[in-house]
Amino acid sequence: MTATRIALGTAQFGSDYGIANTSGRPSKQNVFAVLEAAHRAGIDTLDTASAYGASETTIGEFAGKTGVAFNIISKLPDLDAAGTSSIQDLLAGSLNRLRQQHIYGYLVHKFDDIRRHPNVLADIEALKERELVRKTGFSAYKLDEIDYALEQKFPFDLVQVPYSLLDQRFAVHIDRLKAMGVEVHVRSVFLQGLFFLSPDILAARFPTAVEEITRARDISRDLGIPLNVLCLAFALTNDSIDRVVVGVDSVTQLEENLSAGEIDFDDTVRAELEQLRLEDEDVLLPYRWKS
Repeated sequence: MTATRIALGTAQFGSDYGIANTSGRPSKQNVFAVLEAAHRAGIDTLDTASAYGASETTIGEFAGKTGVAFNIISKLPDLDAAGTSSIQDLLAGSLNRLRQQHIYGYLVHKFDDIRRHPNVLADIEALKERELVRKTGFSAYKLDEIDYALEQKFPFDLVQVPYSLLDQRFAVHIDRLKAMGVEVHVRSVFLQGLFFLSPDILAARFPTAVEEITRARDISRDLGIPLNVLCLAFALTNDSIDRVVVGVDSVTQLEENLSAGEIDFDDTVRAELEQLRLEDEDVLLPYRWKS
């Protein structure tokens, strides 16, 4: 079922998120409506983080009001900024905000924290013994981060990586991790909204991506599939991916995204979509974007 392969991203529930966002952070009423609609549709997983503003708190308020239970994945704050707080204390803060006794997954948000604090994954792993979390791992942005974690034989069983029509860098790693029994979640299927920028803004800020995004829009038109649905379906049709993290601002957006589960691509279309890949990390890595 498609809904069970979608994890609802919640970054925009706590902050103004996305390069194409013109409406700001949705109201609490709208957030609650989205969460209720997601639950009714069969979505069982939420992706959040302590760094997502009020996201954890808002999810907790919804849980307290409705009693609806999701599998929740959260992420550590920046460990250097956290000072002397222990991993257990940091998780306790998230659990308190989420109003949960335990959560499905707990990830290192910034991979540099693993390089600076080599014991962090083992420390998170220890939380499983107390049944506070079920799966542990990290969020990655670069290929060498996966290589480093494997070479160091760090314990992890859940990984989140970017994956989109433009960003297919992790495709080989996704297959490899899946074969190892690691649960693979992908994010940024819309590249934080970059696919939806106006042609003028796109040309001015991301000239190296204009050709590929224009082609994606042409394919969307030719197939009669909305561009957001095309982007999401590209990830959902990769059988090595366990969950696709996608954020929405409204119930309408959620319902449209769910229609991606009805899409399948023949080999010709799939090959054409795979040709849209870029290697320019100034485009693929949002933290490198120039304002």
